[in-house]
Amino acid sequence: MTIDGTFTIPSKAASLDFSYEQRSGAELCTLTWYGNVSLPTNVTFQNFWLTPKATAKEGAAPASVALNRNIFHLENSGGVFTNVTGSANSVWQIATGDSTVLPSEASAWVEARGSVSGIAHLILSGKTDEAPTLQVTNNVTATKLTMNDAAWLKTVGIRNTRNHQMTSGKIAVTNLTTNGENNKVSYPGENTASMLYVTGKVDSDEKYGTVEGKYYLSCAITINTEGIYNTKTADHQLLSAKNAPASWFVTENEKGEKQWTEKSGEWVIIARTAAPSVALNYGSYNEDSNEGNIYGYFGTVKEAFSQIQF
Repeated sequence: MTIDGTFTIPSKAASLDFSYEQRSGAELCTLTWYGNVSLPTNVTFQNFWLTPKATAKEGAAPASVALNRNIFHLENSGGVFTNVTGSANSVWQIATGDSTVLPSEASAWVEARGSVSGIAHLILSGKTDEAPTLQVTNNVTATKLTMNDAAWLKTVGIRNTRNHQMTSGKIAVTNLTTNGENNKVSYPGENTASMLYVTGKVDSDEKYGTVEGKYYLSCAITINTEGIYNTKTADHQLLSAKNAPASWFVTENEKGEKQWTEKSGEWVIIARTAAPSVALNYGSYNEDSNEGNIYGYFGTVKEAFSQIQF
């Protein structure tokens, strides 16, 4: 299905829903339009593969979408854009479905070949699969990022052709919420321009506890960077999280086994010690079911107390 011209959304509509009745195992309905879109209201696509183009010219770049203050909800829908931008109160929600319906040439459920910026709340809900929920070429900025059930956020980054240094791939969020298991964030991680930065809280909306015999939380986010054990950053830095303990994040070794991380100042780093020695709890904790409000594991008492906010 192609809209030969501008995709115009009625500005007086309270919301606009596009739904395609998908048969079991059938492909998504492909929808192409020409021209960038600025949303005047909330828009939902269900069971669509979106391939908008900036112009009708052959070989044109994908179109961009401006959310403004609205909700852009992709339910079992994917597609390719250039930039996706938002402002206060904007929500971009991507809920993936059955991965077998993705086009064979697709590298992700949703791909932004530019940047994702200014989003008030970015919500990614995924399923275990080989394709990222959202893949972005440049940078991602959002006030809040929520990841649900095997969501995968990936930045590719751009390399400077002169000095071969990574110049983008940064993910910057204020607050981060992780629900369920196997949420993953991927980025080049070669320098401070291509890393994850969380300046506020890391938390979960669900009950969580520590994984038995390990020193990370059951809802911990897996950090995956290219060449993670040969990272060029100082002290094997993985990400910056000023107000969160390292137990919210894990890495994976060559066998795919999750490994706990450590904290060094604001940085979460690759673990170097055998095991943390101090556990800091708040609220109630049930040792029998291994559930509760474990805030984190720390290497020293001093580090644990430094995380308490009075």
